[in-house]
Amino acid sequence: MLFYCHFKILFKLVQIGLSVKRVKNIQRKLDNENNSITELKNEFDDESAVLDELNTANTMRNEAQRIQDNEIYVLTEKRNNLTARI
Repeated sequence: MLFYCHFKILFKLVQIGLSVKRVKNIQRKLDNENNSITELKNEFDDESAVLDELNTANTMRNEAQRIQDNEIYVLTEKRNNLTARI
């Protein structure tokens, strides 16, 4: 009878120890996943910033092309008018 009580207490202590170990492992995995999520969010933010810069560059390029085309058209018209007057 005395052995059974000691065995039961030892068994419960082992169960508690295994539960604590399992909880620590799960917490460590959770921390690793949270770090991975944070890194991915940072990478996403960086990529979004690059994309915004590229979109701005494309917009500026299109505007510059439009201005250049308009000015070339105006200058060509002026040249044609001057050529016609001469």
